Amino acid sequence: MRTINRKLVRDISNMWGMVFVIALMITCGAATYITFLSTLDSLKETQQSYYQDYYFANIFASLKRAPNHVAIQIREIEGVNRVETRVQSGLNLEVPGFDETVTGMIISLPDEREPILNSLYLREGRLPTPYVDNEIILGDGFAEEHGFTAGDQLKTVINGKEKKLIIVGIGLTPEFIYQGQPGSLSPDLKRFGILWMRRAPLAAAYDMEGAFNNVVLSVTREANTQDVITQLDQILEPHGGLGGIAREDQNSHFFITEELNQLSKTATIIPTIFIAVAAFLLNVVVGRLIRTQREQIGILKAFGYSNQEIGLHYLLMVSVIVIIGLIGGVILGYYLGQELSALYASYYRFPYLNFVINPWDVLAASVISAAAAYSGVFFSVKEAVTFPPAEAMRPEPPKLYHRSLLEKLGAARFLDQPTKMVLRQIGRQRVKIAFGVLGVAFAAALMIVGRMSNDSVKYLIEVDFRQSQPFDLGVSFRESISDHALMEIVRMPGVYYGEAYRGVPVRFTYEHRNHLTAIQGYPQNMKLRKILNTQEQPVEIPQAGLLLTEKLGEILNIETGDTLTVEFLDGSRRTTGIKVTGFINQFIGLNGYMNIEELSKLLPERHVVNGAYLLVNKSYEDEITKELTDSPFVGEIISKQKIIDRFYESTAQTWLIMSLFISLFAGATAFSVVYNNARISLSERSRELASLRVLGFTRGEISYILLGELAVLVLLAIPIGFLLGWALTWFIVWSMQTELYRIPMNISRATYTLAAVIVIFSALLSGLFVRRKLNRLDLIGVLKTRE
Repeated sequence: MRTINRKLVRDISNMWGMVFVIALMITCGAATYITFLSTLDSLKETQQSYYQDYYFANIFASLKRAPNHVAIQIREIEGVNRVETRVQSGLNLEVPGFDETVTGMIISLPDEREPILNSLYLREGRLPTPYVDNEIILGDGFAEEHGFTAGDQLKTVINGKEKKLIIVGIGLTPEFIYQGQPGSLSPDLKRFGILWMRRAPLAAAYDMEGAFNNVVLSVTREANTQDVITQLDQILEPHGGLGGIAREDQNSHFFITEELNQLSKTATIIPTIFIAVAAFLLNVVVGRLIRTQREQIGILKAFGYSNQEIGLHYLLMVSVIVIIGLIGGVILGYYLGQELSALYASYYRFPYLNFVINPWDVLAASVISAAAAYSGVFFSVKEAVTFPPAEAMRPEPPKLYHRSLLEKLGAARFLDQPTKMVLRQIGRQRVKIAFGVLGVAFAAALMIVGRMSNDSVKYLIEVDFRQSQPFDLGVSFRESISDHALMEIVRMPGVYYGEAYRGVPVRFTYEHRNHLTAIQGYPQNMKLRKILNTQEQPVEIPQAGLLLTEKLGEILNIETGDTLTVEFLDGSRRTTGIKVTGFINQFIGLNGYMNIEELSKLLPERHVVNGAYLLVNKSYEDEITKELTDSPFVGEIISKQKIIDRFYESTAQTWLIMSLFISLFAGATAFSVVYNNARISLSERSRELASLRVLGFTRGEISYILLGELAVLVLLAIPIGFLLGWALTWFIVWSMQTELYRIPMNISRATYTLAAVIVIFSALLSGLFVRRKLNRLDLIGVLKTRE
C-alpha cells in the first residue's frame, strides 16, 4: 500500500466520529429523496398494473331502470369494446358490537361467469354460487376492520327487508381502490362496505328482473371517450339516465389520482429541498474539513506529491464518506419507502404492491451528494496547493486585529478577556461565521418544514370541521325527500334545532371547459353549517346566483358576473344558465353554493332535501341515532366528532406519518450540522486553544472561548432559520395545491419552539463532545511546535 493511501486509512479512522456525522447528512438527504420517489413510483406502477390486469372500465353510468336489450344499443356505439350491465344499490348493514350507522353498496355479479370489467380479486374464499340468494363477496377493507372472514354471516337491510347473508369470499376490485361513500372526502372502511351478489337474486330483491340500473364500458384505444359518453347519455336518457362519466371523474379513480398528484408534488419538492440543503451543508463542512489539513497538504507537496495526486487523495477520502452516506441512504430509503408504500396500499385498497426503486432516483441522489462534496474538496485543495510547501506547512496567519463592535461602543470594561476573544474571532471570520449561521439556520428550517403537515392538518380540522360545522349530528337521506321530514326529526326527544340542505350533482360548463361537481343548497343565515373562507370569516349564501370556490373558478376560468351553464345530473337532465355572484377560498373540495329556494326553482321537485344538520342533547344522542337508523329513508348518520376522527384515521394519518419521517430526518440533519461546526472549529483552533492553556488559561476558559462562539452562531441562526422555514413552507404550500385539498399555510408556535429546542439541544450535545476533546488537548505537542 502506498504511503499516501495509508494516510487515507489513518485519517478516516482517526476522525471516525466526524466521518459518521457527515455521512449522516448524506444519508438523511438521500433517504428522504429515495423514500418519497420510490413510494410514488411504486404506487403508480401498482395502480397501472391493477387496472390492466383486472380490466378497469373507462366509462360509468347510472340510471333509474332500463330493460336488458338496451345493452345491445350500447354495444353498437362506435369505439365501445366491452359492456357490463349491473344492478347496484345502497343498503344498511348491521355489525355485531358496532353501534354506529353502517351503510354499504351492493353490486351484481353475472350469474354464471366472472365480470368482464372491474374483475374481482379474491383475498380468500370463492365466488357466490349462481342463483343462490344469500351468498356474497365482502369488500376486504370492511372485512378487515370488523374481523369478518369467509363463512361468517352479515345482517343487512335490502330494499327495506332484513336479510342474513353468508360471506363466501373476501375481495376487492379496481373500481373501489378508494372505499368511501360518494361525496365523502376520506375513505371510511369501518362504516361503509362493498358487497357483491349474483345478478338474479339481487335483481329479484330490487324488482329489477330483466333490467339494469348501472352500466360500465371499456373503449378502444382510438375511441373518443367524450363522444362515447354523449351517445351513451342519449340512449339512457329515456330510462332515467343520470349522465355517464369518464374514468377520470369516477369517485375512486379521482381520489387516488388526486392523492398521487399531491404525493408527486411532495415527492418532488420536499426531497429536493432536503437533498439541496444537505448538499450545501456538505459542501461547507467538507471545505472546512480540508482546510484544517493545510499543513498536511504542504508536507505532501514537500515530499514530491503532485497537485493531481493530492487532489485524488482527498477525493478518495470524501468518496469514502459519500459512499457510506449513500449506502445508508439507499438502505434507509428502501425500508422507509416500503413502509410508506404499504401504508398507502392499505389506505387505498390495492390487492398487492409492486415496490420499485427507480435507478435514476438513486443516481440523482448520488450525483447531487457527490457533486456537493467534490466541489468542497476542489476549492479547498486548490486554495492549499497554491501555496509553496514551506508556507503551507506554517499555521495560517492570524487575521488583522481589531476591536469588536461592543468594545467600540464602550462595553470593553464590562467584558472579560475570553468574551473579548469570542467577539473578535467572530468579527475576523465573518465569511466562515456567515456560512456556519446559514448552515444551522437551514437545519432549523428543515425542522419547520418537517412539522408543516402536522400544523396544517390541525388548522384544517379546526377551521373546516369545528368552526364551520357547529352541528352535533349530520343526517343524509338515501333519496331526496319532502322538506317536511325535518319537522318530524326536530320533534324527536332531545333534538333542539335542525336545518335541512339539498345537494345536486351537476356538470359546470363555461366556454370549452367543464367540471363535474355538486351544488349545495343552503337556507339563508344557516347556523349549523357555516361557509368560512381561509381567513375564518363567514360568507353569506347569496339571495340569487351561484357562489363558487376559487379553485373551481380557476379551473373554469370564470369571473364574477359571468353566466355558467349548469347541467343537473339528478335524472331531470335539465340545463340552465346561472350567474356567478362571487368566489370563496376554501381548503377542501370544489363546490358551488346557492340559496336552497333558488336551487329548488330550477328543478322539477321543489320542496325536497337530501339531508339535515341537528343540534341535540348529548345524553339523547344514542337514542336519536337508533331511531333514525331504523328509518328506510336515512342513509348515514354521523356526529361531528366522528367526522374528525374519520379524517384523522384516514387522510390525516398519512400526512402525519410523512411529517414524522421528515421531522426525524430534519432532526438528524440539525445535529449533524451543529456537531460538524463545533468539531471542525476545534480542529481549526486546537493549536490556538492549546497555546492559551500553556499561557495560563483554564480549561473552563478555553471551553468558553470555543463554545461561546458556537453559542453565538446558534443564537444568530435560530431567527434566520425561522424566516427560511416560513419561506420554504410557503413555497411548498403554494406548490402542492390540488383540486381535492388546498393545504393551509400555518406554522404553530410549538413548531418554532421545537425547531429552536432541537438546534439548542444539538448544540449542547455537541458542546459536551467537544469539551471532552478540549480536556485531552496535547499541550506538549503545542510546546514543540515551531511557529
